[in-house]
Amino acid sequence: FGSQRFRGIALSTDSTMRPTSQQGFAPIVRGVARTNALVRIYQSGSLIYQENVPPGEVAFDTIQPTGSGGDLYVVVQEADGTQQTYSVPFSAVPNMLKEGVFNYHLLAGKSKITDVNYQPEFAQAEGYYGVNNLVTLYGGTLVSNDYYTVAIGSGWNLPFGALSFDISHAQAKLPHMTDSGQSYRIAYSKYVDTTATNFTLAAYRYSTKGYYSFTDFIYAYDGIDRWKDYYPEDKHRDPNAQTPELDLITYDALRGMRPRNTFTLNVNQRLKDNYGSFYITGTQRDYW
Repeated sequence: FGSQRFRGIALSTDSTMRPTSQQGFAPIVRGVARTNALVRIYQSGSLIYQENVPPGEVAFDTIQPTGSGGDLYVVVQEADGTQQTYSVPFSAVPNMLKEGVFNYHLLAGKSKITDVNYQPEFAQAEGYYGVNNLVTLYGGTLVSNDYYTVAIGSGWNLPFGALSFDISHAQAKLPHMTDSGQSYRIAYSKYVDTTATNFTLAAYRYSTKGYYSFTDFIYAYDGIDRWKDYYPEDKHRDPNAQTPELDLITYDALRGMRPRNTFTLNVNQRLKDNYGSFYITGTQRDYW
């Protein structure tokens, strides 16, 4: 859910209270050593972890890769001189968690959006769970007097990059109508080793015409109240009365424009020979 100002109480996971290795997403590296072996793990050509292990199954869950992507290359050097090599995919999109980690956020209070008279009370709950190296599940709900929304989605750490998909359903009860709709979002992230290109985030969201985010709902409800103040529904009012001036804030709220398609792109390209890097970031959006 989008962020907004509110006055109330919150109870949330504080990831900084966990070990550093569990504060973000990173895959658990698993394998089998046939003899006493030295395991080395590389990312983008750099050694990030090594450990001597006895024969048998091995699992490393404290590895801290750099950045939000870059596959891990594992070398198992056996005592007899032989080697095993394999790679572990590593890409992440926002909200992905390490296997077995659970985060939650609970909020209850009153909206405090600037320049808006309508400030409804609401409650919000979100949960995120890292199922394994491949999948993270997340979902949540937000409920107010005349509004509710439910969202569910998942993030996937795949060989060709990290991918997430989620869907939100919302219903808004306004003074003159009740509307409902859905919003769909897909996001992608990938670090390309061969070119040192990092697609930190490429996301596309489509919202149907009847979909209101909580902020959209507040502005729409407030806009209707402002319109009533501006143009009262009184057929017997004095025809010579002066119509109040339509200020910019009221005009902006009355437009009721809600996003339809939104595309966001963040790309970072590292240059060779320590010449630095350049990045591209931008958003394209149109409205109903």
